[in-house]
Amino acid sequence: MGSLQTHKRGPYGHTRLRVTPQKLGFTVEIADNGREAIEMTERAGYDAVFMDCQMPEVDGYEAAAAIRSRENGGAHLPIIAMTANTMDGDREKCLAAWTTTSANR
Repeated sequence: MGSLQTHKRGPYGHTRLRVTPQKLGFTVEIADNGREAIEMTERAGYDAVFMDCQMPEVDGYEAAAAIRSRENGGAHLPIIAMTANTMDGDREKCLAAWTTTSANR
């Protein structure tokens, strides 16, 4: 069906983000930090990226901005921000980092 890249700290998050898309027929690859997420999107063509906003090394906001900066008007990779933060302004911060949408965990 398609290929997804996910980024989530901890093994529980990895399991949740892997199982549901796989049941729907997607191939899922997981990055352990923001720097790895950026590198993976350089090497492979994904249909979408689920991005944890609070990742080590490079946070999800910076990783999303780096991915967007490479698009140069080309194909737009959907990036869905994943965050436990639900404070006022968190959604806007995600969208300002050029994510496609955000979802609270």
